[in-house]
Amino acid sequence: MKNNMVNKTLVGLSLVVGLMSAGAQAASSITLNDEFDYHGQKVTLDMDVGQAELIAGDQDKVRVEVLVKANDSKWFGFWQNSDVSSAKFDILDDGNKLVLRLADQDDVNQKWRVYLPSNAALKVDAGVGEVSVEGLSASIEVELGVGRAEINHQATFGEVSLKSGVGEVSIREGGQRLEVNQNLVSQSYHQQGAASDDHLYVSVGVGEIDVRN
Repeated sequence: MKNNMVNKTLVGLSLVVGLMSAGAQAASSITLNDEFDYHGQKVTLDMDVGQAELIAGDQDKVRVEVLVKANDSKWFGFWQNSDVSSAKFDILDDGNKLVLRLADQDDVNQKWRVYLPSNAALKVDAGVGEVSVEGLSASIEVELGVGRAEINHQATFGEVSLKSGVGEVSIREGGQRLEVNQNLVSQSYHQQGAASDDHLYVSVGVGEIDVRN
């Protein structure tokens, strides 16, 4: 009986060591790059967890770089890393919209940098993290569950709608800070009337919104 228990213990230890070795060999990060022709499509970024920088460029291209990192996970007291070596893009371009996303977003942290034409309409749909938009002059829509959204634009919007369910909203025009609506835990801002078809919609469930031009 004692020998049987010893054998089982050794097998268990071998399994744990094997799992740790496999985790050590797994790729913990990978960088993906690509570029796409731009001909007026609405550009959409779909991100679960991570950071995104979306920057106005000077070319009729959408250039994309994303660093994909494995999220640490704990299994029976040992830390394991997911293998992200097979990470790849899942891009949709139907002529009207260009959707940027990863094929598998489970257990990964993403850091996007996207350069797009300044006149491209943009939508970002993110779960948790930070979203930064710089220099765009067309419509911007950001939906973020938890985190911070920062917009530095060059547009004249026909409508502006900003809302943080739990958190702060800050908006500046020409360096002047505008007044926002404040409730118990939420803040919001709404303005409509400028002669423009472009709009700015930003919604954050929990976190901060900072808009300026």
